[in-house]
Amino acid sequence: MARPAGVEGPLTKALATEGASRLWGSKLLDVLKEKMPPQIENITRTLPARTLPNGQTLPEITKVGRTAQSQLKELIKPELQELGVQREWEELGLEAKTKAPKLQKQELVSEVERNLPKLEDVVLGGPRGYIDNQHWSVEIGDAIRRGDTDEVSRLRGTLQQAPKYTQWQEPGGTDYVELFVTAPSTPEPTGKILHKHPSGLNFRTDPARGPLTPNVEAALRESGYKPEPETVPKYSWRDQHDYPDIENPVVRLRMNSRTSADGKKVLFIEEMQPVGKEQLEKAPPWVGKFWADIGMKRALRYAAENGFDEVAWTPGEVQTKRYDLSKHIREIRYQWAEPTGYYAKTYGPGAGYWVKPIDVHGNEVPMPYSIMNPKQLEETLVRISLRRL
Repeated sequence: MARPAGVEGPLTKALATEGASRLWGSKLLDVLKEKMPPQIENITRTLPARTLPNGQTLPEITKVGRTAQSQLKELIKPELQELGVQREWEELGLEAKTKAPKLQKQELVSEVERNLPKLEDVVLGGPRGYIDNQHWSVEIGDAIRRGDTDEVSRLRGTLQQAPKYTQWQEPGGTDYVELFVTAPSTPEPTGKILHKHPSGLNFRTDPARGPLTPNVEAALRESGYKPEPETVPKYSWRDQHDYPDIENPVVRLRMNSRTSADGKKVLFIEEMQPVGKEQLEKAPPWVGKFWADIGMKRALRYAAENGFDEVAWTPGEVQTKRYDLSKHIREIRYQWAEPTGYYAKTYGPGAGYWVKPIDVHGNEVPMPYSIMNPKQLEETLVRISLRRL
């Protein structure tokens, strides 16, 4: 195959362990470890007690000349002027946490490490193999008729691990994988008490409305209920594509394996995507700022861990050509009709374009919403590049 555009050269173990092992590339953490001394204290000066000519006596006064925070900022001033480091400083709350008169390096480093997001992978497909969704029902049907319970269990597992967009690849790839980097779910207390039972029949109480009586508490304990503070995720979001079981995705990578013209093993990135705008509003701010950085580092680490020599990706024109819906949509039918009742309440006054895309086979294509206002219609038509109506 022709050599794709991308990063060339061997991906050594040094790259895996140093350049890409920590997905959250905290430069602020690296700078603190390198430049901060073991301890920084406020610099003070003492004015001795003295007597004024009028006989008034002034007591000894101790003044802070330079705070520990100002000294630390001066040490890392060049890095703090970088936008990424400045954002980390702000988002980790270090402006408030470094106002103490004495700063211990180890404590501050531990604080930063503790608050960095702990990212995890969800991998669909890959070299270990998977089964295509379209053949899954046939395979599991045969296994059920044979009474092969082990095969039924295996097939159910492969369906959960099957990638969803195998059709959106350039020709020539193998070992297709869809990899999500996900963020943890940060719990937030609701102020209520959740009473959990082994049977799953739980209920909650609100201490703000009054405590339980001792008799009720004793009865709950005897019945097997265990009280604990109720928490809910502070942030919760999903990918805009059809992955309902994947929680809090930061970036999605679609990749496969290829062999270059000179025989090198290439990790080929078909696509790297963040979550959609609507879901991004439900995520913490850092997800929208750092998804590309995290995605590329994860691809590099994946390549190094799996014996690839190079990493490559599709240029923009390939993506444009791949998703040119003129190859899939034959026409878009639309008609103005002033909505009333439920539709007026749901879509608002004036949202009166009934939209119906038709594919090349003559079938109607499902839409997120079938009624659009003029702005939504214009944005949709521009986005799918169909202006010949």
